[in-house]
Amino acid sequence: MKYLTKFCCLVLLGLILSFNCHAQVEQNISKDFLAYNNLIANKDFTSSAEYIPEELFAVISKEQMITAMKTAMNNPAIEYEINGTNISSIGLVKKINNKHYSIIKYVSNLRMRFKDISATADTADASAKLGLVMLSLKNNFGADNVKLDDATGWFDIAANKKVCAISANGQSNWKFIVLEPKQRLLIDKVLPKEITATLN
Repeated sequence: MKYLTKFCCLVLLGLILSFNCHAQVEQNISKDFLAYNNLIANKDFTSSAEYIPEELFAVISKEQMITAMKTAMNNPAIEYEINGTNISSIGLVKKINNKHYSIIKYVSNLRMRFKDISATADTADASAKLGLVMLSLKNNFGADNVKLDDATGWFDIAANKKVCAISANGQSNWKFIVLEPKQRLLIDKVLPKEITATLN
């Protein structure tokens, strides 16, 4: 009985330590991911590139990546804001080929307004254009995730997304690749099949 009690205590201690370790890893992933998102929201694309894994830069250079991000976020025809990111879940960390991977599900709260539509004097024309944009956004993000403020022309979007977190040691210094369906060819070149197979 004494040995059984000791064994149960050791098992319980092991479970507690394992849970605490997993919780700490989740905290580290969350901290790094939110830091990455804040840099993008503040349009500090050079600093945000430090959170992108080097594997990606073997396919597209860091300079090209930064330029693409600047172009997307600084489009003169569109006002664009990121008003916070909420993490829905952080998947279990998997070790594959000496790297550690975890899939994060999150919601990015976006706002955008199309300047040319807002500047249109013809109310009927502006309304028609906003309707077409609304249909396009609902098709991309889901009907329940897009709202339009008719008075201001701002679209509020809850963008449900996935990102793959990558770390060399499985504990810290997490890097991120957003898992966009339109970038599947690029993703397949960078991430192992064990990860990309779960994205179908």
